Amino acid sequence: MTATGTEAELTSAAATYRRLWAELTAPGQVRLVVPADANVPFWSWYAGWLRGEAVTIVTAPPTGATFPTATGEIAIWRSNGLASAYTDLIVRHLLPTTLRRPEAGDAMPLLLDLAVRSAERGTSCAYVGVYRRAALAGPSGPADPADLDADGEFLSRWNEFHPATQLRSVCSDLTRDELLTALPPGAEHSLDGCGRSERTWCGDCVECFDMYYAARGAGRFLGFRLTARIFAERYERGYRSWLTGEFAGSPDAGFQLLAKLALVHGLRPQRSTDVNDPHRTEE
Repeated sequence: MTATGTEAELTSAAATYRRLWAELTAPGQVRLVVPADANVPFWSWYAGWLRGEAVTIVTAPPTGATFPTATGEIAIWRSNGLASAYTDLIVRHLLPTTLRRPEAGDAMPLLLDLAVRSAERGTSCAYVGVYRRAALAGPSGPADPADLDADGEFLSRWNEFHPATQLRSVCSDLTRDELLTALPPGAEHSLDGCGRSERTWCGDCVECFDMYYAARGAGRFLGFRLTARIFAERYERGYRSWLTGEFAGSPDAGFQLLAKLALVHGLRPQRSTDVNDPHRTEE
């Protein structure tokens, strides 16, 4: 069974969650009024997580903002991405309902949007493709929104405050190369690509750079090579500067992945083999 998650009108709870998120993230907002039946503890945590002490939570009378009773449904939010393909491989024996987010999407952050859509359906457990972006050491404590693996913290806290409508990941401890290694032979060719080109992979963006080397670490070839521009930007000027600067600057998931691939697989990027040459014979 496949659904878009949009068959029914918004429940009062879903509409309330969308309104509260818009108000929470509005410039200058300092007071968030939450109906008593709209899970005040969740919004207290979420407001503090996003904005610290900048926003005060005020509890208002109930407005009927309660999600439908959980039905026992198990679902998977499916896309043609790597983590989604792995998740499908792991949970398909549960015969989950396949849900797809509408292409237009929502202004809300992806995971909050999917969590609300799942709860709106009454889904008891929905699986999402959240994987480990910090390929080296992760944060020592709970991740804040700026951390590479903030998605995992959000999932944990959503489930804490919404135990009847869980949003789970089966790959939050795996990095890209580990996901690719786990896929059946040939499954990498069904992945969606970077989304920037009519071709599957443009070879000229950060997503392509990271996936190219994750695949190399897993011993796979995705059918493309990199442009000289992205190789110079990400490897020669980015990654190598990050190494010589003793990892200074904001955490970068792609740089951490390259470091892990070098340590674990001995991978060394090479312009002569990794950059597209129209005269080279493909593998």
